[in-house]
Amino acid sequence: MIEWLWKDLADNEMVIETLWKIIGDEDLIESELMKVINKGPPRMWVPTWEELWMEIKKLKGKLGIKLTKEEKEMQNDEEAKTE
Repeated sequence: MIEWLWKDLADNEMVIETLWKIIGDEDLIESELMKVINKGPPRMWVPTWEELWMEIKKLKGKLGIKLTKEEKEMQNDEEAKTE
């Protein structure tokens, strides 16, 4: 399986190098390759703890909910870590 992947990678690199030699416009080739690579459904990722915390603060601000004592302590701990 791994050998097949290495061969596939080498074949792909050869195709890209050949396109560069034939067409000569690297920017055009790269933009077209990016269109093909990004085609399909958007990629998903798991949000980090910090991203989740910012989202919670933002939503609570919209709802007018005050932070609990534990949340304030967590926020202070996070701020202390970044300093």
